[in-house]
Amino acid sequence: MELLVLFGVLFALLAIGVPVAFALFGAALACFAVIDIPLVVAVQRMASGISVFTLMAIPFFIFAGDLMYRAGIADRLTDRMETVLEDFDDEADRYEDELLDPKAHIDRSVLPEFRRRVL
Repeated sequence: MELLVLFGVLFALLAIGVPVAFALFGAALACFAVIDIPLVVAVQRMASGISVFTLMAIPFFIFAGDLMYRAGIADRLTDRMETVLEDFDDEADRYEDELLDPKAHIDRSVLPEFRRRVL
């Protein structure tokens, strides 16, 4: 029953356009009300869940992403990955045609070239 209330309230709040954080908060309060947990205990449980040390990584990841964006590292990184993936895609297309050829399966001379260029 509690699980039904939790997800029902969560999806109802999300459906009407409430932000995710507030929808989670409202769903948790509704679930606590159904379970008959006192409000003080509910607030203590939520506060103890928020004070977990691992949650400190979230603002640091956001800061690192913003720093990479402002320094131009993100643009250079995505440009480099696009060129690497394009080169790999071109090589894979070329060798796919050779590997699908029945004579290429018999002739093993293709494999050293494949290893040298792709791997």
